[in-house]
Amino acid sequence: MGSDATTGGGQKDGIDVPAGGRVGVPDRPTAGAPTRYTDLRPAVPVRIVVRKGDSLWNIAARELGPGATADAIAARWPDWYAANRHVIGNDPDLILPGQVLRIPPVPTGDHLPPHPQEQ
Repeated sequence: MGSDATTGGGQKDGIDVPAGGRVGVPDRPTAGAPTRYTDLRPAVPVRIVVRKGDSLWNIAARELGPGATADAIAARWPDWYAANRHVIGNDPDLILPGQVLRIPPVPTGDHLPPHPQEQ
């Protein structure tokens, strides 16, 4: 019939056999693929836990960093509320320690005012 695995590939019993005789198994990860659940987690956090004294304003300020302007923070904290209203409830000023909030997606439009260096 066809050649076997030792002759550089061919067919065996009507099945193509690659050179070396090894057949890839599609249900196993390839080199470099994550092999544990922990390897699949994103590199950046997707949730935060509210701490005592937190407000949506200071959470947004922490996210934006020390160079954030008051206008940028004022534009961002409502995104936090919109993404977490089901957890927070009807009063955005009332968040409680231990609540787990989802980090909202970064706006893609002109939602945030330009950085001073961009003006």
